[in-house]
Amino acid sequence: MNANSYRKVISVSSTLQAVTVQNTLEMAGIPVSLTRSKNDGGLDILTPEEWVVEARGLLNSEARTGEIFMGGR
Repeated sequence: MNANSYRKVISVSSTLQAVTVQNTLEMAGIPVSLTRSKNDGGLDILTPEEWVVEARGLLNSEARTGEIFMGGR
């Protein structure tokens, strides 16, 4: 992974949230890397720069009946 080409998509506060987001993005075919946040001790979810818009759109999409929604911060 070239760290310069990866950008933060979302920050989360727990490992469970990070793994859930990671699995969601990977199931959509989006490469993912997890790193410790430099600001608050949480975790940052990173994707290659060319995938950031798609990843954020997937994570911030509207919930539909019977589906689990994970809102970002």
